[in-house]
Amino acid sequence: HMGNLGVAISVAAGALSAHALINALSRAFGGALATWIDPKWLLVSGLLGEVIGMLALASADNMTTIVLFAIGEGYGFGMCIFSTTILLVNYYGPREAPKTMGTMYLITTIAMLGPFLGGYVADNFGGFESVFRSYAVVLAVCLIAVAFMKPPLLRQRDDSPDNG
Repeated sequence: HMGNLGVAISVAAGALSAHALINALSRAFGGALATWIDPKWLLVSGLLGEVIGMLALASADNMTTIVLFAIGEGYGFGMCIFSTTILLVNYYGPREAPKTMGTMYLITTIAMLGPFLGGYVADNFGGFESVFRSYAVVLAVCLIAVAFMKPPLLRQRDDSPDNG
């Protein structure tokens, strides 16, 4: 995509490397922050980072937008993965973690359709800009939903032998 916008391949590759580094650092940063900040708000910040990153990537033909992409999307993606995991454990408990994590990862495999659909759109509409802007809109909707999200009300489980 950046190559099509006139960006040197080495610069685009450097942006992806910076994205990966920031992604990893944001997970570590999230671990340090999660004891002081509700993981819900870490997720909101991650989604905001992804919105900024996707919008920057849509028009990443200069160093400002390339840096915004690497920082926004790198931070956002890493923080979203980290905070979603912590939220699920906080909301449903460590006992349910294997089921909730397995379900989350199964659902996220739908993302495998992204490159195919993105390529289809780019082939038929002349580029990836609309794809990345669409991702930003979907992420913004998710951000709003998460901001208003409340923890689930869980029933007490009675695992006593008398409860047959």
